[in-house]
Amino acid sequence: MLASTMLSGVLILCLGLIFWERLWSLELRELNDSLCMVAQRDDFYSEPAHRPYLEVDILNRLGMRLPSDILIKVATDDVSTGWKSNHWHEALSLDQIAWHREDISEFYIQYESLLSKRVGAPAFCDQAHVTFDSSNWHLVKVKHSQGTVYVGARLEALSSRLIKFFYPSVFPVGVFLIVLLLVCVAWLARFVSKPVSQLSHAMQAVDRNKFDDEVKLNSPIPELKELANAYNVMLGKIRECIAQSQRFSADAAHELKTPLTILQGKIEAAINKVEDDKAQNILIELQTQVSHLTSIARKLLLLSQADTGNLSLEKKQIDWSEQLKAQLNDSSELLDLPSLHLSIEPSLIIVGDSCLLMRLCTNLLTNISKYALPNTPIRISSRRVDGMVESRFINTSKPLSFQQRTHLFDRFYRPEDAGSQVQAGVGLGLSLAREIARAHGGDLVLENTAEDIVEFKLTLPAA
Repeated sequence: MLASTMLSGVLILCLGLIFWERLWSLELRELNDSLCMVAQRDDFYSEPAHRPYLEVDILNRLGMRLPSDILIKVATDDVSTGWKSNHWHEALSLDQIAWHREDISEFYIQYESLLSKRVGAPAFCDQAHVTFDSSNWHLVKVKHSQGTVYVGARLEALSSRLIKFFYPSVFPVGVFLIVLLLVCVAWLARFVSKPVSQLSHAMQAVDRNKFDDEVKLNSPIPELKELANAYNVMLGKIRECIAQSQRFSADAAHELKTPLTILQGKIEAAINKVEDDKAQNILIELQTQVSHLTSIARKLLLLSQADTGNLSLEKKQIDWSEQLKAQLNDSSELLDLPSLHLSIEPSLIIVGDSCLLMRLCTNLLTNISKYALPNTPIRISSRRVDGMVESRFINTSKPLSFQQRTHLFDRFYRPEDAGSQVQAGVGLGLSLAREIARAHGGDLVLENTAEDIVEFKLTLPAA
């Protein structure tokens, strides 16, 4: 709205300047014609007693108010017939003025043509713009048979006359037109910006798992319709690509599940039958890698289900305080957790899937223990905040840049210089943990902290 108001103001200013320039040009043309017609008169050579009346008559014909606003000089060979007005400037050198005959209107040309038919009537009118004594003057020169007549008018007086005419008569109309223009511009801006805002809000409301809300614009502007159609086509293509990716992840995880299970069983049976220590160590290593692949396939299957909104939840009431403490007790030795600083409120009740929430906690604890610096504490807290159970997992790690932090929840992403044990994971744990939190109506986010502090905030709806 501010931009449209500024645009309308600039438009009004430009229109005002154009109007004033056009009005000034017309008035200047009319003044030039009037000066030429006045200079064509043949009574400049009358008796001296008639000259004051002639000066007043010229002043009225030119529409000027003060005698000092006009200049008159009659130059003849006869000193008795030559004269000049009382306000003629002696410093004005007529011989050094560049006279020309431009911008003569058709009205004056016809008038001059009629005069030229009279015997002894002048046939031309020269004009010039001069500046002296801090004033601008428009002068004309007409040659008669008896001599030459110079008549001039001060342009400042003309502009003052225009302003006095403009304010009482044109100003109210101008104000009305400006208000009307502002209303029209505001309506037009709203008319144009409404579909644009609708399209913008639709784009901002797109969820990464939901691309079904196409934009429908009822706008007569064809360009906006084309933009909306292009956006809908793009949305359809994104939807199709995401569906293909989700099907691939689900199919790959499902197809890998059975052969990996069979391979796991075969390796376990072979370990039991082989007595050679070297062969047994090789089989144990293979078993570890197969277990790793099985874990990846299981995570991919859960992520594909979360992407399609088909993650199955067996919800029940859970004492989150007790489950979190039990999870910490079970994981403290397996994960080699350093010193823990716990602040967990009792009896934090939530509703959710216990198995999936255990996996969420395991993934978070694995991550903070893997990347924690030696001999640094891990802080874990949980409390009720505004109808949500808020848990925080904080550790001290090697500095993580802003770019690394923005990719921590990306699948298969591992910050390579955040720790020395990166090879133990595949970069799916945090992504899966966040999907589990969102499936329960909560979220998992990375807080904005110092580069060497990693703080995850987990929120889950309280029962």
